[in-house]
Amino acid sequence: MMQRSFIFLFMLLLSVSTIANDWAYTLKPGEKLEDVGRKYLSTSKHFKPLLTLNNITDPQKVSAGRKIIIPIRWMKKQPSSALISEIVGEVTIIRSSRIRKPNNTDQNRLFAGDRVVTGDKSSIVLIFADRSRLLLHENSELVMDSLSEFGDSGMIDTNLRLPSGKLESKVNPDKKPATRFEITTPAAIAAVRGTDFRIGSDLQNRLTRSGVIEGLIDVIGTGATTPVPAGFGTVTKKGAAPQKPRKLLKAPDTSKITRIVRQFPTTMNWPALQGARSYRIQLFAEKQPDRMLVNQTREQPVFELNQHADARYTLRIRAIDEIGLEGLDAVHHFAINTSIVKPALLKRVDKVASNNDQHKFEWKENSEFNEYHFQLATDTGFNNIIIDQGGISTNSYITEQDLPAQKYYWRIKGKLQDSAWSIYSDTGVFLIETIPLSPIMSEPMLDHLYIHFNWEPVKPITRYQFQLARHPVEWSSINKYTVWSSHISLLRPGPGTYYYRARAFPLKGPAGLFSDWKKLPVPQQHPQPIWLPQ
Repeated sequence: MMQRSFIFLFMLLLSVSTIANDWAYTLKPGEKLEDVGRKYLSTSKHFKPLLTLNNITDPQKVSAGRKIIIPIRWMKKQPSSALISEIVGEVTIIRSSRIRKPNNTDQNRLFAGDRVVTGDKSSIVLIFADRSRLLLHENSELVMDSLSEFGDSGMIDTNLRLPSGKLESKVNPDKKPATRFEITTPAAIAAVRGTDFRIGSDLQNRLTRSGVIEGLIDVIGTGATTPVPAGFGTVTKKGAAPQKPRKLLKAPDTSKITRIVRQFPTTMNWPALQGARSYRIQLFAEKQPDRMLVNQTREQPVFELNQHADARYTLRIRAIDEIGLEGLDAVHHFAINTSIVKPALLKRVDKVASNNDQHKFEWKENSEFNEYHFQLATDTGFNNIIIDQGGISTNSYITEQDLPAQKYYWRIKGKLQDSAWSIYSDTGVFLIETIPLSPIMSEPMLDHLYIHFNWEPVKPITRYQFQLARHPVEWSSINKYTVWSSHISLLRPGPGTYYYRARAFPLKGPAGLFSDWKKLPVPQQHPQPIWLPQ
């Protein structure tokens, strides 16, 4: 049954092609048939056969409104051109053996023999005489082999060559009968009429991928012609006939994607489509529909939207199957509006000690908001959210859970009087630092010359601060020492009562707490006996 359908479509294409060999022209008021002949016929020899074909015996008596059938093969052809509508990124035009950048107004058209090369993240849109439009993707090459049109009839004869890369085009939107549009790749030829389609030339694998969105195309490879109808695609390997057309994947479901973007980055997700190996994502501004702002492929059904101006946008998403054919487009319209006021933090960076049981976050009061929503996360993208608290009526929030010592990120958004939420505030950094433990002091050892102080090491600290004082409440009596090990030996002082303590003192981060003051009585030192020689 499927084979019969393709045979029918192929016969239909042949019949359309036969009809398209003639062009119907309607005579205008005051216009003479001789004027029509001079304007459209390639030679005066075709004038008498034209009268015979249209059953006209007296050309002077032909009235306005009469339809004149003119065979295309008799019509006058003249060189045509393609208008450069939009350029994004690095696009190079090679013309007359000279390389020129299409930046000036005298270079806004392409002619037969011109070559276009696009770089990374680049594209170009061309408009032809019959209003056909072509979008050439990044890292592609397109050659204008021939560009012709039949007088001012609006019908064109265009032959393009795509050595490598991808393009998508809407050809002959007005359905002009004699328009001929062909694209040649190293592996196949696509003959197009009134069609919305895509062509990709994979130079490395020596194959061509063709997909039809609307209309019908003929794909020709190694002498075999395969008609491809709307909603189908085919792959043609070099030296082989086109494969049997297969149905393109349906458009993804974008109904859950937001229609108003308030802040960046914004992640857009959609349900995975069965049979999809990846997705093509394209972004256009509605006021500049030819300017492709984003053109990327992703393996997962997710798109992260980064900084763009406040405006309305069109997002096009299509699934790509296992042989590289791109499916039908899902078109999603949305707006970016980041102009709504956002809350302001009182502190962008805050460092606190881990011995605090509660942590307070504050932001500036703003009468425009009647409610706040607080988020605390361990990453800047807020993918790993630790606290997600709404319904806050004041301009502060106090944590009710223990937070390990590490770096956190926090933000808030406010609800306006009309119940619309603002965008999130700037991101604040909240650093909880670990405080080292207090050292456990050992009993000091006294000898005739020194006092030796020791304490248990505080891992992983290797630096300590030690203090010895006569009066611990009088700072002027405290002697301070910094050591790189868990002990210190000091010269034995005179007799009296002394006090000592130590704390861990890391190179980075907060210093630890001192141990408690400990009392050290130093007795009078007895003189050593002197042994006299006998």
